[in-house]
Amino acid sequence: MLSLKAEEWKTAKPFWCIAAGWTILSWMRWLLTGSIKVDEHYPQGWASAILLSLAVFLLIYSIFRLYENLRIPAKMSPRAWKITILGSIWLLWPMLPAFSNDLFSLLYHAEIKAHGMPVYVQPLPEFTGTWLNFVGERWRSTPLVYGPVALLPGLPLSFFSLHPLGAILLTKALFLLPCTLLVLKLPNRFWEIQAVPLLWLSPLVSFSGFGQVHTDLWMVMAGIGAFVWARTHPVWAGLLMGTALSVKLSSILLGAGLLVLWRTMTLKQIIFNILATLVSLFGWYALLGEDISVLLTPLKTLSNMAPTGSFVDTLSEIFRFFTAGGNIRPPEPDPIRARALDFAEKGPIWLWMVPLFGAAGISLGVFSIWRLWKEDKAATTSWNWALGATVAILCLATPKFHPWYLLLLLPFLHFSPSRTWQYWFILAGSVASLQDFSQLLPHHHFAFSIWVASTAIFTLLACLWKGKIRYGEGR
Repeated sequence: MLSLKAEEWKTAKPFWCIAAGWTILSWMRWLLTGSIKVDEHYPQGWASAILLSLAVFLLIYSIFRLYENLRIPAKMSPRAWKITILGSIWLLWPMLPAFSNDLFSLLYHAEIKAHGMPVYVQPLPEFTGTWLNFVGERWRSTPLVYGPVALLPGLPLSFFSLHPLGAILLTKALFLLPCTLLVLKLPNRFWEIQAVPLLWLSPLVSFSGFGQVHTDLWMVMAGIGAFVWARTHPVWAGLLMGTALSVKLSSILLGAGLLVLWRTMTLKQIIFNILATLVSLFGWYALLGEDISVLLTPLKTLSNMAPTGSFVDTLSEIFRFFTAGGNIRPPEPDPIRARALDFAEKGPIWLWMVPLFGAAGISLGVFSIWRLWKEDKAATTSWNWALGATVAILCLATPKFHPWYLLLLLPFLHFSPSRTWQYWFILAGSVASLQDFSQLLPHHHFAFSIWVASTAIFTLLACLWKGKIRYGEGR
């Protein structure tokens, strides 16, 4: 199982080196900053320059290897792709938080939950425990913005007394074990599709998913299973879909893919699929001691926050710049003060821009669903319209946006034959990931502000890339 032929080893080795590179970068960050904390603890001077240069190199090299393998297909068997992906996953296992504070927030909420305290109250009372000092200051009073299943990897820590590094590695192992099982169980026919294994090895999936273990990772893995086994095992697929909804509410966007599948399923299969989804959803909330009434609480919490990272945030900053006479606000390293200034200066703009983008995203999503419905039931282009609907709502209509949100598109790409969408996912995911690299810059320096603004604009342009083909023709 673990042996590779010479040609297969030649293909796998660069991706393993890239995965190891992300892990090494994260440990270098810890050694150069003296702390594993991310928020309010950033590299300075030459340390920042070295880490940022290494991150950009790994990203560019990864894109080069992906497009090279897409252009000239590698002679890889499904078994070889599985070994390559599993090797990458577990080389990323020791990667420490370097680009995101999310893992610390999850561990913090899991610790609160383990002590029998509510995690969905607003504002969340600070809990003096192991993880309080690792959580970013602005997130300490923020309720859990995910479903209760997201806390599962962190809950076992309440039974052990571990060093924070050991706790991180244990939590990540619990995150990655279900991913490993999915790789092993996924039918070989999917690994035979040229682009699918390469998408699993893309920068977004690698370091944002397996490396930084964003909660979206479990949601995406459950979504892949729900799509793959919907026709053959509708009950099992429904249980996975309910699990995805219990991880993060945005998994409801997977419904566009289910709509494609339901059109070729019997009424009995659809009913079993839906019932299993509901049983799984209610079951997880009951099992983890949460009332189903808190289901929408994360969405309400996010809606009351600044639209950080979204296109609304980017365009409102540009709008503010021109309406304020070209004044550039100096960098504000204090996150609480920075948020207050954002609301004061851009709040009036958000009042009309947020609903405008929301309406645009929903309208484009509805248009894509309508085109999906007009397609022949057996047409593979239906998946392209499902992708279009999901991207429109995810990128335009959601109150916040972060690069790892695009992970949600991976389940759809197992079925879409569109080379345009495959290339777009790699491009948009990689460009969006540049926004996370701002965590390697000192936040009091103008370089940070310039990086955030420019990468946000590049992400917007990347999301518009070949939009006419993706939406206009559905191919």
